Amino acid sequence: MRELFKLGQQFRTVIDINTSELEDGEALQVPFVFPVWEPGHKYIKNFIVRRDETCLFRVLETHVSDKASLPEKRPDLYRLLSL
Repeated sequence: MRELFKLGQQFRTVIDINTSELEDGEALQVPFVFPVWEPGHKYIKNFIVRRDETCLFRVLETHVSDKASLPEKRPDLYRLLSL
C-alpha cells in the first residue's frame, strides 16, 4: 500500500511539472488536474491552482498562501485564467 501511495505522489509531481507549462486555454480544458488552493502552501510562480470546478488561477510570484489571501482577492499574487 505504501508503494502505491509513493507512486501516486510521483504521478502528482509529474502532473505539476507538466501543467505549469500549459497556456491558459489549454489549462481551462483540464481544470481537474490542478490542485485546489490551500492556505499555508508554498506556491511557485506560474503554478496553477483551482478554486472550484472551473475557476483557475496562475500564480504570479512565489509565496506562501494564507487564509486572508484568497486568489480572487489578490490580483497581485494570482491571475484568473480565461480564454
